Amino acid sequence: MKDNKIIVVGDGDFANEESRPPRENMVFLINMVEYLMDDVGLAEIRTKISPESPIEETSDGNKKFLKYFNLIFPPALVLIIGLIAWKRRNDRKKSMQVKSN
Repeated sequence: MKDNKIIVVGDGDFANEESRPPRENMVFLINMVEYLMDDVGLAEIRTKISPESPIEETSDGNKKFLKYFNLIFPPALVLIIGLIAWKRRNDRKKSMQVKSN
């Protein structure tokens, strides 16, 4: 007969996303479930994950630059690649016409 396991937590808010810090609480919840399922090896590995680092706020100038860069650069890149492909295709057609004449 297997030994039974039970975990008692005093407050259910630990699994709430609004509580601080949420990452550690979710890791705790996942580790509890894995412990109850006899999957302790994964629970030990998961606790070694480095803590999350918050994203730093960027300046307004940097935000504007990124906004316009992302607005202009991708279409410009597609346009340039399209023009290069069109030019190569036209050059190839011209060289084939010269060879056939």
